[in-house]
Amino acid sequence: MKKYFLFILTFVFVLSSCNKIEGPYNMLEGCTDIDAFNYNENAGIDDGNCCYIEGCTDINALNYDSLACFDNDSCEYANGDIAGCTDSLFANYNPLATIDNGSCIPYLKNILIEDFTGHTCPNCPSAATELEAIHNLYGEQVIGMAIHVSNTFARPYPESQAPKFQYDFRTEWGDNWDASNLFDISSSGLPKGMVNRIGYPNEHKLGVNEWLSAVDLELAKNVELGIKIESNSTNIIINTRILNNISGNYNLVVCLTENEIINWQKDGSDNVEDYEHNHVLRTVLYDGEFSSSNSFSIGSKYEKTINYNLADLEQYNVDYSTNDAFMGNGIAGEWNYNNLQIIAYIYDTNTKEILQVEEKNLNY
Repeated sequence: MKKYFLFILTFVFVLSSCNKIEGPYNMLEGCTDIDAFNYNENAGIDDGNCCYIEGCTDINALNYDSLACFDNDSCEYANGDIAGCTDSLFANYNPLATIDNGSCIPYLKNILIEDFTGHTCPNCPSAATELEAIHNLYGEQVIGMAIHVSNTFARPYPESQAPKFQYDFRTEWGDNWDASNLFDISSSGLPKGMVNRIGYPNEHKLGVNEWLSAVDLELAKNVELGIKIESNSTNIIINTRILNNISGNYNLVVCLTENEIINWQKDGSDNVEDYEHNHVLRTVLYDGEFSSSNSFSIGSKYEKTINYNLADLEQYNVDYSTNDAFMGNGIAGEWNYNNLQIIAYIYDTNTKEILQVEEKNLNY
């Protein structure tokens, strides 16, 4: 009963958090208990098959555990074989595995919602609420990025009005995307957004009430690429697997965003001092050619390693605010490195459509 009660509460919260969502609702069955080994965050209905015991589930292995219901790749064999996913087209492919244990997990189609916003935009919190509600429906398949732009809604207030709206959330990259002919978002008013950048060049600027239907259409498309992200204190490694034969010219973009930034935000007629800003674009580490080739075969793998220094990147934003941003004041630092996320996506340079996107916490 507890599981069903929690589900009902979650369902009510999603509906009440944004009254613009009218469906479809998440009817995917799976394990909804976050404490279970086979928890599925994309599931909306518990199927009663949650598993709480992990171990080796292969009856042919030396250490077979008859009580285990979740295989943890610990199986041992007489000849030293390693069990795991041996199919390179799956998300949990293990190149060391010599015996396939049926654990392969397919790559999912992920969606990027770029939310163009500003801290003095009174209607922008409703867009953030909509983004969070869509994320609650589809889990990690929906990735958000809040990009503060415009000389009106995103610029800091003059110092004479301190402490209100002194922080400068803008970045060079966000301003360039907005100001160029590429997207030109804020000219039509905020909030606006793009869903996988579909509809370019004339129908890519979507109102908040259009985001959900666009996400539904994108989720129905084929998964052409799979992206994996790894990081350490100096490098970010992007591994891309080609899942279907495709052709075209593509760019790779690697960004850092930050969650749980507590600062001022205008919400309707209220000035909220302790508003929580999430998915805020902090920097773009790479925006360039994915490959010199324009023909990609199924199963091919591509790797990109990016060096980074967080202190330098943070200072770059401070300098941009100080020297280049309209009415900037240099108050753009104090990043919380523990709340940084890596977002990597690949897009078609002709149509601008994003084929795949992935997000992962930064291990710095």
